[in-house]
Amino acid sequence: MIEHVIQTVLSFVRVSGGDDLTGFVIDADHALSGEETFENVEIVSTDRSENLLEITATAPLSMATLQDVAEALKRAWQFMAYPDLQATSITWHREATVMRFVTAGARGQLCVTGRVIITAPHQDKIVKAFEEDFSFAGRLPSL
Repeated sequence: MIEHVIQTVLSFVRVSGGDDLTGFVIDADHALSGEETFENVEIVSTDRSENLLEITATAPLSMATLQDVAEALKRAWQFMAYPDLQATSITWHREATVMRFVTAGARGQLCVTGRVIITAPHQDKIVKAFEEDFSFAGRLPSL
């Protein structure tokens, strides 16, 4: 579903670049690494409009569950997203928590898409706990 939303938004707006994209990257870095939310934040621009930014980070040991990781990611997103349009999808995988996103300004002059990938040094442990606590959900898929 999120891929369809991203393609629809991209058909109406131009993808940010230059100083506009730099501004978003600065905001994203601050939101994700601020208040000790995530560690080792890296943001890389790509040449693909549907996935303009690849953001990776590490969850600290204090995030004891996959739900903790997702909630921290949602809080950080509130400070990164443009207020006019924002759509996200968060999925859990055996290796990482992945958020796909698109956000755009009202006049269509600003638009950023991408993917945030959060891993944890204790990823195996939190995946195992999730699968035990929510056995009805089955095993998480691999990336």
